[in-house]
Amino acid sequence: SRKFLAALMSVSGSESYSPPGAGARRLPRRVDRDQTWEGNIELTQGLLVPGGITLRLAPGARLNFSGTSAPYPGAVVLGRLIAGGTKLKPIKIVSPGSWAGLSFGAGAVSELEYVEIANAREALSCWGTSITVLKNTLIHSGLMGLGCYEKSRLELSDCDLSDLAHWGIT
Repeated sequence: SRKFLAALMSVSGSESYSPPGAGARRLPRRVDRDQTWEGNIELTQGLLVPGGITLRLAPGARLNFSGTSAPYPGAVVLGRLIAGGTKLKPIKIVSPGSWAGLSFGAGAVSELEYVEIANAREALSCWGTSITVLKNTLIHSGLMGLGCYEKSRLELSDCDLSDLAHWGIT
């Protein structure tokens, strides 16, 4: 619970924050209305999907968490994340270096199908989420795979967790 609260505080606080030794930086990108993203999306400060908001990722979309210097570079989902890739057009959520991963808060709903998640410290962390569904999802080349906490509900189907430094599911 503390880990998720720390993540949430880093993306929902004031208009700016100052990491040690750095100047003020913008808040992570906040999705302020229902949206569908497609193509290549570069995220340099992280991502927040508030409650009541749905973010859809179109087949073939690529989210690249690059140049992330925030205390918790990654995504915090309090609303809905619908990532509907296909076998021929999978969705990729990646970073050239290490990034935090996707955190789903209480009440969040997520559906990820044909999604590749790479290089995350913890690819998905679910905190009391209503439901998280993963189908045909590949999680690899990071520290940890899936973390389910506080009575989260997780449904997995045809997923592959590989090349992880610590654990796959906890």
